[in-house]
Amino acid sequence: MNDFERLFNRLYPRVKLFAMQLLKHEDEAEDVAQNVFAKLWEMPEKWSEDNVDSYVFVMTRNHVLNVIRYHRLHESGGGKF
Repeated sequence: MNDFERLFNRLYPRVKLFAMQLLKHEDEAEDVAQNVFAKLWEMPEKWSEDNVDSYVFVMTRNHVLNVIRYHRLHESGGGKF
């Protein structure tokens, strides 16, 4: 098992739960968790850093905030500049 697999197996359930608590929607939480780990896959230098857990949860929070902004923008009929 490589570093990424270990990281994924250890953090994925917690990342999904964290996103679920913020979004209150399981499918969106799953999408957020998958997107976070897809981005992390492109950054192998982060996989074994001491602060990787914090980094992953900051990524998750930021992605959740982007999802919330997207929904607010589209629900209000916005998006036109």
